[in-house]
Amino acid sequence: MNGRPVHNEDGTYTFEFKLVFPNDSYCSKEWFTPIFPPTPLYLEVAWMLGPEGAYNILANHTDESHNTNFIVGSGNITRASATPIANNNNGNAIQFNYPKGCVSPSEYCTVNALAGCIQQLQTSVNTVDNGWDLFLTVRAWQVKLRSVWFVLVPHDSHDASYFEITTPETVAYVVFPTGSSVLCLEGLAFETRTFTNVTHNAIALDYLLAPYDYPPGVFGMLGSVHSLVDSTSLSVFDRSVGSSVFITKEDQCTTEQTEHVTKEVVHVLIAGEFQYGVPFLDCNIKLDSSRDTRVPTAEPTAEACIDLDITRN
Repeated sequence: MNGRPVHNEDGTYTFEFKLVFPNDSYCSKEWFTPIFPPTPLYLEVAWMLGPEGAYNILANHTDESHNTNFIVGSGNITRASATPIANNNNGNAIQFNYPKGCVSPSEYCTVNALAGCIQQLQTSVNTVDNGWDLFLTVRAWQVKLRSVWFVLVPHDSHDASYFEITTPETVAYVVFPTGSSVLCLEGLAFETRTFTNVTHNAIALDYLLAPYDYPPGVFGMLGSVHSLVDSTSLSVFDRSVGSSVFITKEDQCTTEQTEHVTKEVVHVLIAGEFQYGVPFLDCNIKLDSSRDTRVPTAEPTAEACIDLDITRN
């Protein structure tokens, strides 16, 4: 993201995002030197936007095994050091409390004991090498009953100062009960999953609500920091109306290794249009896939930003 969404006068929301490529100036040139891709570069992306807060599907049970709360939130995140350990007192793992008010005004909302989350940076503030955007990702360290912990991860480097990120970035997140599937009256369907022991070996993801009307958005993020010093992300491909495939991908920088063999936890949220099932829930969602948005822009701008336009009730 290149800044938070802007609420327009006509009720729509507009946001910008841009591609940020890893900077190789801190990497070993023995292995690989990145080549800036040709422009314009066209990629297929999935996106969704929702207001921050706490939501529940069925009821706000105090029994965490039946808790259906979803939490949408955001906050500032930094990182203290290159120490390859994240914990709650070394400044590398940052805690975000859930909002209050689900049960009482003074109590934090809770989530399911088996909760997962997806997260994404909403800003690109930090720079390197005279103004280039610093490549950053976010991993979940722990998803707890009343809070979630995240770790900011830059690209690999032998220089320890590269991991000291004191200028805050904004991270947004969605925490959800895993193993859930919901079909809304408005035609939107979504489902959540958590996978363990994910490596560079491909994992097939069969959708619970298949087939969707068209390939749904698959939002997946790392939910562990088992290999904190590796620049690793999740890659989803071969999306169809019934399934997709994902793997972890490790960038080549300080070592020759590109296959991420460390077993990680992955949380996935799938959202798409589904018109032919039996809906049971009014989700209060504005969904009109037949109406083209007035953006994105016809061509990426000079800063590789793309505008998107969203409507909501």
